[in-house]
Amino acid sequence: MSVFWDEGRTQLERFCNESRKPSSGGPSPFNYFIQPDPDQLLRVGVGLGFKRARLKYIYSLLRGKDLETEQFSEERRIQQFEILKKAQDRVITIQYWHDFMNCIRMAGFRSAKMISSQNNLLFFLYPILLGRTEYSLRLDHSLIFLDITSAPV
Repeated sequence: MSVFWDEGRTQLERFCNESRKPSSGGPSPFNYFIQPDPDQLLRVGVGLGFKRARLKYIYSLLRGKDLETEQFSEERRIQQFEILKKAQDRVITIQYWHDFMNCIRMAGFRSAKMISSQNNLLFFLYPILLGRTEYSLRLDHSLIFLDITSAPV
């Protein structure tokens, strides 16, 4: 990622750093539940963009491999980075991040001490973003999850 999209790597690192310290003004990703690492958010972005979240796929996808034909190409790499860019924009959107934190609170979590696995928590971010951004599902804070009345069948 550093070689072909350094700006994206920098965005992830900045977001992760901002999640660790309270903001002096304006919305920020800071929270008391999780301080993600860039590789964790990259995994969510790959899951969202390519519907695959296993680490073995990330490296191949970013090198331009077609997972069905096993062939590498520069054109494929450029296309796959465009998909990743769109997915990463959704992953680091502050509003979606705050909605995710609200879901965690509504699920009954009150502090980071109650969370045994940051990875598992971030695996929960993936379906929230998927439903919210690809299926137009609406977050219902009273029930935690989503209203599917407007979702395509």
